[in-house]
Amino acid sequence: MSYYNTTQERGNDLKDYQNKARTQDQIIKGMIAKLQKPFSFKDIYNSYPIHNTPITSIRRSLDTLKKQGYIQETGLQVMGVFSRKERQLIKK
Repeated sequence: MSYYNTTQERGNDLKDYQNKARTQDQIIKGMIAKLQKPFSFKDIYNSYPIHNTPITSIRRSLDTLKKQGYIQETGLQVMGVFSRKERQLIKK
């Protein structure tokens, strides 16, 4: 499941949000495939092609891809976007 529906949406709004989440997951998968190296959230965030995308939305997508087994943590941390450590990831 890509869209977590924390706001209890229904009907067409729910379907629209689910489709947008799946599309975002596909965009990020494509970005990861092109990287072919370990990456972190900042790498995706800094090069995400759709400007003004909420930061939490990109994090949601990475969490979803991790739960689906598409990516995994390397066990290392790197300096992130906001000068805070974040986990390094890699495509499985």
